Amino acid sequence: MSSRITYENKKALQNDENVARENKVTDLDLNEIKEVVNSHANDIENFKNYDDTEVKQDIINIKQEQEAQNTDIEALQSSISEINEKNNAQDEEIEALKQENTVLKKTQDNMIEKQLNKETEADTSVIAKDSDEFYGKLSIFGGQRQEKRQGYNLVNIKNCALGAVTKEDIDDTSFIATTMNTSPYRLINFPLGTLKIGNYTISIESLEILEGTATDSTGVVQLYKDGTFVRNIKLNENSKQTFQITEESEYLIKYLLIGTTAAEQNIKIKATGLMIYEGTEEKPYEPFGVMPSLGYPSEIEAVGDNVNLFNKDTISENKYINLGNGVLGNSTASNTSDYIKVCANEEYVLSYEYETVIATRKRVCCYFDENKNYIKGIEYTSTNKETVFLSSQNGYIRFSYDINAYNVKLEKGTKATSYSEYGQGSVEISTSNKNVLAFKDFE
Repeated sequence: MSSRITYENKKALQNDENVARENKVTDLDLNEIKEVVNSHANDIENFKNYDDTEVKQDIINIKQEQEAQNTDIEALQSSISEINEKNNAQDEEIEALKQENTVLKKTQDNMIEKQLNKETEADTSVIAKDSDEFYGKLSIFGGQRQEKRQGYNLVNIKNCALGAVTKEDIDDTSFIATTMNTSPYRLINFPLGTLKIGNYTISIESLEILEGTATDSTGVVQLYKDGTFVRNIKLNENSKQTFQITEESEYLIKYLLIGTTAAEQNIKIKATGLMIYEGTEEKPYEPFGVMPSLGYPSEIEAVGDNVNLFNKDTISENKYINLGNGVLGNSTASNTSDYIKVCANEEYVLSYEYETVIATRKRVCCYFDENKNYIKGIEYTSTNKETVFLSSQNGYIRFSYDINAYNVKLEKGTKATSYSEYGQGSVEISTSNKNVLAFKDFE
């Protein structure tokens, strides 16, 4: 317990003015000491009476939160350790798979290089003479091709000004026009767009007279800049010329198909392979536009023998094609193919497999022209799993087949080959582990 000074304030007796102040203890000094001591005693007493319950509870709560956080941290560290262990295990599995794949690839390469006989049936068969060290899957794919263009030809034939020619008279590579009945020429405009300063080459592959009589035909290209004539460029069949652009601007060419004399009028002439490109080096002809691109897509085509033309992903399920008009109807027993492009005078063979053999199966095939207009339908009834179709013209076919059939394949030819996926060919693969050790050779 704190003590206090309780005596009454003192009165100074030392009032002698001859004594220095620092040598005197006056009533003022004693009273100041009393006041300070009593003030501190009050503060101490108030502090002893302070209620610290709330502060203590806050401290307890903080300790509990810290303990919970420590528990969470320990759990997180444990989870991280488990994840690291799993990652390490996965890394080991991946490394093992890489090593296994390396061994497999080496085995396959060795198998293909040393053990495959490549001289059987014109590359339609593959024979593995000894496969005891070979394991894995051998996949064989047909060749593929895709039309590609670099885009250096500046002449877009399809962008010519119509009037002299019609849409039916032009395609990607050629155009047809007839010299007028009043003069022996026909003028056709081809915009080129903006040309940069530099040297250019213009060429044409052929000029063919389709109708009429002419001793000769030639072509003249008139070059225009912003609508103003610049120069003529004579361009005979299978020839090329170079010219120079001295000012960057908008250009177009006016191509003139000309007969030899004024009397040679109404001559129908086909021009093929017109091309203008920047530079003077030799370049092969290509149509306008980069390919493949969004504006000029190019389909990837399978090439080679026995390519499967049937796409099972585009069939019409539970549909049957009508023999008389090529229209699809509902069916619980048949599926129908999509339109499949065929060529004139080509034979195609359709083959498939069944789980169970049915005595008689009907197959309906309908033929369509290039615009997919119905031509005719033919019904085939046979117990064979192969049907041969003959296409008399370019166009399409669609066929219906049993809903329970699988491994459906349509290919060129008259002999069905083993099944392959759409767009791929197939080869026959034979393996053998023949024992070459003969004990009769030992004594």
